[in-house]
Amino acid sequence: MHRFTARYVDALAFAAELHQDQRRKHADVPYVSHLLAVSALVWEDGGDEVEATAALLHDAIEDQSDKVDVATIGRRFGADVAGIVMACTDALGLHDAPKPPWVHRKAEHLRHLADAPLPALRVTAADKLHNVRSLLDDRRTGTRDVWLRFNGRLHGTVWYYRQMAEILDDRLPPTVSPTRAAGRRRRPARGLRRRGPGLDARHLVGGTRGLATAGAARLGLIAA
Repeated sequence: MHRFTARYVDALAFAAELHQDQRRKHADVPYVSHLLAVSALVWEDGGDEVEATAALLHDAIEDQSDKVDVATIGRRFGADVAGIVMACTDALGLHDAPKPPWVHRKAEHLRHLADAPLPALRVTAADKLHNVRSLLDDRRTGTRDVWLRFNGRLHGTVWYYRQMAEILDDRLPPTVSPTRAAGRRRRPARGLRRRGPGLDARHLVGGTRGLATAGAARLGLIAA
């Protein structure tokens, strides 16, 4: 059974402080809600304290670089946590310089994940899964202009999550969590291997298909 220590509790408080003034794109909801959800998914997938701690901090450098850097995270939470956080960062959000173009950042991050270690992939999968679920919830509740909040708009967002799903499906091993292994069996989606009911690449694939359909119907666009 995984247990957590004072390090995880410290990360909870630190993440809440770092992202105090940040909100989710889809609603006036504190951004820490996303960090808590990602960390919960990591725990439920069988992740350990290092991975769950990194999940709380996975956006710290990208979104709050004027408050924290990787060296600080390494000193406070350990080099293993800092390494996962860096692997989840697609661009350093330097406050005195603009980020590279969106598509370049995402393409480079996808290339990096092709060789990333399993702990980084687990946190990344939890992050993207929660994002896709939030997007689909927005569509189901009729939120207007959902695609206009994203730099990639409809086509870019669907492209990114489809590419991400393929990488995760290729690289994530079958579940090792007893609770997931005992979950109900479902027929694998075509072209994808069976996973447990937690961090499953099929959720991302199915989610992006749903996003494409919903977005095309609302905006009159056709996803590539």
